[in-house]
Amino acid sequence: MYEFTDERQHSSIVGSTALRGESQDSSQEVIEVSRVEWVKTRCEANSWKSHYRKSKAREAQLHAEIRELRQEQSSELKLQRKVAKLKSQLQAFTGVSGSSNVLVRQGRMIKQLRETIKQLRNQVKGLGGQLKQLQADNAVLGSSNARLTRTVFGEKSERTKKRYDDAHGAERTRGSGNRSKRREGTGKRRDLSHLPVIEERVEVDAEQGRCPRCGKEYVLHGHEESELVELQVEAYRRRIVRQRKRAACCCSEAVEAVAAPVDRLFAGSRYGISVWGMYLFQRFAMHQTVGGFGRMSEAFGLPLSASTLVSRNASFLSMFGPLFNAIREHQSEASEVHGDETSWPIQVAGVRNGEHYRGWLWVCVSADAVSMHINRSRSAAAGMVLFERFGQCDSPPVLVCDRYSAYLKLSKDLGVTLAFCWAHVRRDFIHAGGGEPWREEWLDRIGMLYRINRQRWCEYQSEWPMSQQSSAFQHLQRQLEGLVEEFFAQVELELDQLTSECAQYQPLNSLSRYRSGFSIFVNQPEVPMDNNLAERTLRPAVISRKLSYGSKSELAAQLTSCLLSIVETLRLNQIKVYDWLLDYLAACAANHGEAPSQCSEWLPWQMDDARRRRLQIAARAQGP
Repeated sequence: MYEFTDERQHSSIVGSTALRGESQDSSQEVIEVSRVEWVKTRCEANSWKSHYRKSKAREAQLHAEIRELRQEQSSELKLQRKVAKLKSQLQAFTGVSGSSNVLVRQGRMIKQLRETIKQLRNQVKGLGGQLKQLQADNAVLGSSNARLTRTVFGEKSERTKKRYDDAHGAERTRGSGNRSKRREGTGKRRDLSHLPVIEERVEVDAEQGRCPRCGKEYVLHGHEESELVELQVEAYRRRIVRQRKRAACCCSEAVEAVAAPVDRLFAGSRYGISVWGMYLFQRFAMHQTVGGFGRMSEAFGLPLSASTLVSRNASFLSMFGPLFNAIREHQSEASEVHGDETSWPIQVAGVRNGEHYRGWLWVCVSADAVSMHINRSRSAAAGMVLFERFGQCDSPPVLVCDRYSAYLKLSKDLGVTLAFCWAHVRRDFIHAGGGEPWREEWLDRIGMLYRINRQRWCEYQSEWPMSQQSSAFQHLQRQLEGLVEEFFAQVELELDQLTSECAQYQPLNSLSRYRSGFSIFVNQPEVPMDNNLAERTLRPAVISRKLSYGSKSELAAQLTSCLLSIVETLRLNQIKVYDWLLDYLAACAANHGEAPSQCSEWLPWQMDDARRRRLQIAARAQGP
C-alpha cells in the first residue's frame, strides 16, 4: 500500500499510469480504495484516543470520590466509638446495669490474676530446677577447688612428720639435738673477704671541724671505718700493645722479635672471652633470651645484635660437643638414672617440612651427671638417643620414670628395670576423687609409705651391705614390706568390687598392672619412690622455653640440649658455672677456637683438686 503525502506526487503518479494503457486501470482503482480505507482508519484511531483521555479523567475523578468516602467513613467510625465509650461511662454511673458492669470487670481481673499466679508457679518450678543444677555445679567446682588447693598448696604426704617410730615400734618425739636445720642462707652472714677492697677516705668538713664557741680547729682523733658491698658492670676496650724488637747486630740469622699475640676465641672477632662467657652464662644458666642479652649488654655500654650472637652457634657446638659425649659416656656406668620429657618447640622445622612445630626435650639424670636431647618425636626411638648405652652394659641400671609407654618399650629393648613414680599415683587419686572419702584414705596410705621409707633411708648407710644394717633399719624394712603387701592387697580387693565406670578404678587398675615397677624401692633403699629429681632438673629448661618459645632452628636446639646438659651437670656438682665457662673458653681460645684435646679434665669427676677448689661453690653459712 502507498501513502500519498502530496497532491502533486499523487497526480504525477496517476498521469504516468494513464499513459500505460488500460492494463493499469485496475491498479488505480485499488489505490483509491486503499486511500479511502486509510482515511477511515485514521479517523477511528483519533476517536479512540479522545475516548481514552475521557476515561482516564473519569477514573481520576472516581478515585478522588473514593478517598473522600473513606475519610467520611473513618470519621463516622470515630464518632461511633466515642458514642459507645460515652454510653459505657454513662452506664457505669447509673442503676443496676452499671453495677453489673463493675462485677464483670472484677471477674475479668480475677481471671487475669489467676493466670498470672499460674505463670509465676511455673516460673518457680523452672527456677527450682535451675537452683538444683547450680547447686550440683557448685559442689563439683568446690571439689575441684579443694583438689587443686591440695595439689598446689596442701600438705604433701611425701614430707616426713615430726613423730616417727623407733626400732622398738614405740612412738617418740625428736629431741632438740635432732631438730631440723634452718634453711640455707639464713643465720650468719656470708664470708665476703675474697672480694677486693677499694678504700675511700672522707675528711671532716672545715666548718664542722672547729669549735662552735671559740673557732679553734679540732685535732685528729683516729678514724671510724664501715663497709659497703658494691657491684659495677661496664664494658671496656682492652687495648693490647705488643712489643717489637729488631736486631742491633749485623748477623744474618737475626730477625725481628714480636710479642706473642693474645688468644682469641674467634679469629678476626673483636669480642673477648668474657663477652662470650657472659653470653653463654646468661643464655643457658640464667635462661635469658638472645634479644634480652643484647639489651642488657647495651645497657652496660656494649650493643650486640642477635645475628652476631647466633652466628657462633655452630662453633660453640663443636667446642662443647665432646663434653656432652663424655657426660653420656659417664652416665652408662650409673646404677640408677631418672628419665622424663617435656615439650620444646622447634619453630623453623614446621615451616621447612610442612609439619607441626612441636618437639620434645628428653632428660636423663644420674647421681652426678645430666644429659638432655631435643627431638621432634616423643616415641621410644627418640628416647633411645639418651638411653641406648644402657643396653650395652653388663648390668643395666634402674630407670625411675612415669608410666609413659615409651619407657615400657625402652625396657623391653634395653633390658633396664623400670621403677615407677609414686607421686604420679598420688596425683591420679587427687584428680580422680573430688571430696570423696576413699580419696583421703588412699592418700593417707601413700603418705604412710613415704614416711616409713623416709625413716628407713635415714637409718640406711650405703657403705654397708643389707645384711649388716642396724636393728632399726631391719625393723623399718619389715614394716615397709608389710605395708606394701597390705596396700596392694587392698588394691586387688577394691578392684574386684568396682566397675570400669567408677572414678577410682583407673588409678587402682594402674597400680595392679604395674605392681612390680612400684615395688622396686622396697628391696633397693637407694632407689627413690618418685621421679622428682628429673622433674626438678627440667624446671629451668621449662622456664627457658616459656621465655624463648623454644628454638628457632635444629642447630639451636642441638646447642641448647648440649649446654643445658653441661650447666645442670655443673650445678649438680656444686661448680661455679660462670667461672667454669671462662676457664674452658680460655682453653678453647688457646687451642685456636677448638675444644681442648683433653677436654674431659674439665668434667667434675675428672677435675684435678686445684681446679676443683678454685671452681667449687663455697658452702653457705648455716644458722645455729
